[in-house]
Amino acid sequence: MKTMLIAVAGASGSGKTTIARKLHQHYGEDQCLTLSSDNYYNDLRHLSQAERDAINFDHPDSIDFELLAQHIQLLKQGESIDMPTYDFATHARQEQTVRVSPKSMIIIEGILILHPACLTRLYDTKVFVDADTDVCLVRRLRRDITERGRDMEDILTQYMQHVKPMFDAFVEPCKASAELVINTTRTCDITPLIANIDNKIQAARRVDLSMFAPPHTTTPQTELYQGNYTYWS
Repeated sequence: MKTMLIAVAGASGSGKTTIARKLHQHYGEDQCLTLSSDNYYNDLRHLSQAERDAINFDHPDSIDFELLAQHIQLLKQGESIDMPTYDFATHARQEQTVRVSPKSMIIIEGILILHPACLTRLYDTKVFVDADTDVCLVRRLRRDITERGRDMEDILTQYMQHVKPMFDAFVEPCKASAELVINTTRTCDITPLIANIDNKIQAARRVDLSMFAPPHTTTPQTELYQGNYTYWS
């Protein structure tokens, strides 16, 4: 059976990382791997810190989607990749990479991953994770303060200048192309997503089995003559 690609997109703070993690846990480490578009931000080491700080990281141009698409294609072909790592404090790609081996299911998670055509044509299932705007903002504040060492004023400024306008322009429109929309304002229920994926897995297995089934043949009929009557066997 071919590699299954599942895209999990949505606003910053919508809960898409939680959905992707739950999905990964459900199918298990042996057959599932997760790629985040956060690892594929453009390498800005050639820019000064002031120039990096001025970049709009919520615009599609800030992410190397072509490299992500190339890596997905390599994994589908059974080859391992060296996934980049990214330092959000310095806005720069790090020297070390992470070796990632192919598996039968790949979850791709990120804000804008339903936007570029080089990615959308690869997916088997497209999921948009939705949540109330105020809930997304609170979640983003908590994450950026505790995990990325940023201060509240900086986060709110970026949200008003970049995050919200880019969500309206590039992220929200992708909801229309999703097979499933999961709202996580109150809960993160992945039951419908699991059902969707399991149905596709079963359908793919049936196709695979049909390729090895022997061709349908009919037993040739033989005419038997007896007196004035003809019999068929």
